[in-house]
Amino acid sequence: MTNSTHKSHLLIGFIGFSWFAIIAMLLLSPGTGIVSLVSDFFGGSEISDGIGHVIIMTVNFLLFYTILCQYKPAKQAQMIVTVFVIMTGLSLELGQFFVPSRSVSLIDILAVFIGVSIATVIINLPIRLNLTSPVSYHRLSTQ
Repeated sequence: MTNSTHKSHLLIGFIGFSWFAIIAMLLLSPGTGIVSLVSDFFGGSEISDGIGHVIIMTVNFLLFYTILCQYKPAKQAQMIVTVFVIMTGLSLELGQFFVPSRSVSLIDILAVFIGVSIATVIINLPIRLNLTSPVSYHRLSTQ
């Protein structure tokens, strides 16, 4: 592994784990302050909140999938990340029960599964269209 490849892996890892830390902070913060500002910015409704959770979980899946594909075969990475994102997404959502002015929402729980499903479609679409997966191409070009 070249030095520049190692640095790019570290950067992708840093971005992924930073994204996850931001998600955890937002989902486990009281429903005031920055959380209400973000919610209001996107419409402040239960539906817009659910859409936000779908986007968050989709991006979370894609980032961690990209990280793990550097070290594991794509199918194995997909299975590991699927379990990881579902478990952490559900844990963070259920953790809101213990946060003042926050609650567990069925829409947000469904959003975890919808986000994982969308991400799965995105990563498998190049394979279905007989195109090279961007992650696979990156792994081949750096070897």
